[in-house]
Amino acid sequence: MWGRRKQTEKALAAAQAECRRLTAERDLAQAEWDKATLAGKQVAAARDEALAQRDQALSAAAKAQTAAAEAQSHLDSRPPPPSTTDEAIERLWPLVLADLARRWAATCGVPPGGRAATPGPASAQLTEGLARETERLREEVGVDVSFTATSDLDPANPVVFLLTATDLLGALAASCERVTVELDGQLRLTGETWTELGDELETARSRAIAAGAAVDPIDIGDEQVRIVVQA
Repeated sequence: MWGRRKQTEKALAAAQAECRRLTAERDLAQAEWDKATLAGKQVAAARDEALAQRDQALSAAAKAQTAAAEAQSHLDSRPPPPSTTDEAIERLWPLVLADLARRWAATCGVPPGGRAATPGPASAQLTEGLARETERLREEVGVDVSFTATSDLDPANPVVFLLTATDLLGALAASCERVTVELDGQLRLTGETWTELGDELETARSRAIAAGAAVDPIDIGDEQVRIVVQA
């Protein structure tokens, strides 16, 4: 009886030890499984993030390409810039004449049908533009302005010349009671009777020179101020 009990206890102890071993192996296997599962989830998450970043990069690249194509299309639809100074003058000249005509017509009550510049060479249109500006100042400012032209001028840059002439003429009309404009191989502007001439005329001359116009120094006498613009 005693011997069988010992054998039974030994068998039970051995069975318990084997159970503990199997449990330890099971726990180790579970831990390895959990570790592998976590690593797999991390790899999957990293893969998904990389794919999302790739999709975002592809979308951004597609948007940038579309924007670049639209910008290029806009540039292609614009007229090419002037390749020479003569082309730039040719494009700007109608704009300058149109602005003068609009202001002249508004002041002098000219109907729409009579506002356009007279077709012809730039030299004739320059003379017409100066005549219109003279008339406009006479009506709008009230100063006594006269205009005479014995010959047309054909300056190298009629845009700069006409803008210079109107700017200087406006400065004179703002300071003098009487102004004469003479076009004869050059443009001579003469102002008479002023109370305070100020520096507006000299400032206008500086602007003209900076733009490339040939303007003589201002001649100020006791009764007259004269300024000459060379063609």
